[in-house]
Amino acid sequence: MIILNNIKIQFNDLKPYFQKYRKSFHDGLNKLLDEGDYILGKQVELLESKLSSYLNAKYTVALGSGTDALILALKFCGVKDTSNEVITTSMSYLASTSCIHLVGGKPVFVDIGNDLNMDPQLVEKAITTKTKAIIVVHLGGNPANIIEIKRIAKKYNIFLIEDSSQSIGAKYNNKMIGTFGDIGVFSLHPLKNLGALGDAGFICCNNKKIKSWFIKARNHGHTSRNNCTFWSMNSRLDTIQAIFLNYLLDDLSERISNRRAQAKIYNRFLKNNVKFPLIQNKSFVSYNFIYIIVENRNNLIEYLKNQNIEVKIHYPIPIHKLNAAKKFKYKFVGSGNKLKNTDFYSRKILSLPSGCHLNNKHIRYVCESINKYYSYE
Repeated sequence: MIILNNIKIQFNDLKPYFQKYRKSFHDGLNKLLDEGDYILGKQVELLESKLSSYLNAKYTVALGSGTDALILALKFCGVKDTSNEVITTSMSYLASTSCIHLVGGKPVFVDIGNDLNMDPQLVEKAITTKTKAIIVVHLGGNPANIIEIKRIAKKYNIFLIEDSSQSIGAKYNNKMIGTFGDIGVFSLHPLKNLGALGDAGFICCNNKKIKSWFIKARNHGHTSRNNCTFWSMNSRLDTIQAIFLNYLLDDLSERISNRRAQAKIYNRFLKNNVKFPLIQNKSFVSYNFIYIIVENRNNLIEYLKNQNIEVKIHYPIPIHKLNAAKKFKYKFVGSGNKLKNTDFYSRKILSLPSGCHLNNKHIRYVCESINKYYSYE
């Protein structure tokens, strides 16, 4: 039995993670103040180059956030009114749907499979003459069946946007997630495996036309200081965030390895009492979140709280049931035109503590506590 006296197992704790970079961050800040290069600039270009190398993508464009990246991606694809349908999933963070509304498009929800990602067979059934794009979410760092979804998008000549916000470093058949579609979208929110000290994001692509459009789109559509070719927004990445991210990116593989090791421990010691999402063959999971599928979730959460263990739910309310969604009449593609799997898993899913603030002893303690709870059932 593992005993941890008066220690709270936090779901996430960024303080020790960023602490090791304190001197580097201060050195970078001092250099920024000396050079006076505050918006975009050489550090952003360096970050874009390093991200392209890491992903093995031709181009990356740094942006203000992952949400900005989604909105701009849809604008590039020509989504602008409700005659333009965008197929997506309701099992995700809300930004993968709000972005469709914010550009004026119409979301179409398809149900998920046992991997918690959109079911490719239902994607094909959802396609109509109005379908403009597919937003495929790789939930929690677990790759969707991207090969089949890409085949479908190509068959119907539909734009494919990969929402890889939670999946940097994940792979399918040794190819980086985010590089299969027309546009890969990434968030660099602090809670991501690669996270800034604030909001940040980027897109990757292999098409020079897309890259050139995003360069203009992130800066009000400017082609020069005094002119622009289209109306757009401010989504420039601050230089200070690029400086921080350039340090953090160097250690990304190590952080993902740590999360994969923690996931392996959870799987080994919990597999007799809980279920885990399906992992597609040839997938390399980056585990931004480590999910389990549980019975009696609310009681388990309360029990773990009493054991000083913090867990989270990502996400307890499917997007189509959020208050903001209630006034819209959505099209659902699933069994009986319902999102049965989405509703089912939203009641069962649980995210476990993980990250560099925890060691193997902490992870084992969480496992023992969960197993002990189910021994009482």
